[in-house]
Amino acid sequence: MAILIAILGVLLWQRLAAEERRGHAELLLATSLPRPRLALSHLLVAALLPVALLALVGALLATPEALSQDSPGLVGQVLGAALALAPGGLLILGLAVLLHGWAPHLDWLVWVVIGWSLFIVWVGSVLGLPGWVTRLTPWDPLPAIPVEEMDWTPVLLMTLATVALMGLGLWGYRRRDLRLT
Repeated sequence: MAILIAILGVLLWQRLAAEERRGHAELLLATSLPRPRLALSHLLVAALLPVALLALVGALLATPEALSQDSPGLVGQVLGAALALAPGGLLILGLAVLLHGWAPHLDWLVWVVIGWSLFIVWVGSVLGLPGWVTRLTPWDPLPAIPVEEMDWTPVLLMTLATVALMGLGLWGYRRRDLRLT
């Protein structure tokens, strides 16, 4: 589910590229709207909505079991486990922001990462691929709660990498020409 929700974040971010191609971004930027504010308006929605949706999915998936066991704390545990996967999707979003800012003609690469992740999760174990191959997804370093204990190190490192990618991408976006058709 985390990969599918990450797709939503990338699609929301790529609305900015669509607005550029249609000439709408150029019209907005011709006003007093600064370029970083335009990009941040898209980025905030693209980052916050998938995280909120991931939390909602985690809570909803746990609710039937929590009700049947009369254990309301289970909802919080599964919600926390779902949120522990958020940095993986945000890292992919960070890659999308970086590509859009510096090399918009390569924005398709983010879809390669998503496709690879889907392939590994859905088909990788069935094919018996080596372990090092199946670990090449943004979600692999994150703790698989409740099977594993919470490990904050990969979560924090991935979050820092995400912030760096987004910051670099926004800096590049400020400097480059708009994509127009």
